[in-house]
Amino acid sequence: MQACRGSTLNKPITKAGKKKNVLTNIEIPSHGSDILLMYGTIPGFVSLRDEVKGSILVQAFCRVMKDQMFRQDLVSIITEVCRVVAEEDEYKGNVVVDEQTGQTEEAKQMICFTSMLMRKI
Repeated sequence: MQACRGSTLNKPITKAGKKKNVLTNIEIPSHGSDILLMYGTIPGFVSLRDEVKGSILVQAFCRVMKDQMFRQDLVSIITEVCRVVAEEDEYKGNVVVDEQTGQTEEAKQMICFTSMLMRKI
């Protein structure tokens, strides 16, 4: 599906680049190119954090990056981080839902990312 997300035109800027292995000037969008955003959870949900180890996102990212950094591109690594956090029991937490009673509920989270990268890195 393709749909507008606003009314502003993303005008091109010129930068040095390669086309068919020849150095030349190329036009790219002036806003939003070569950016990758990663969020600890999907919109509307809590992000879990271990009081000793810290953010579940950072824990999983560091673990996967250490294992995959020379074998995979960044988007593939982040996709693996999403899988690890979603599936592995190590990244499960208990969240206090009632301060007065101390009642907790088990929770998991789903990492979310948006890529505007124009090449593999």
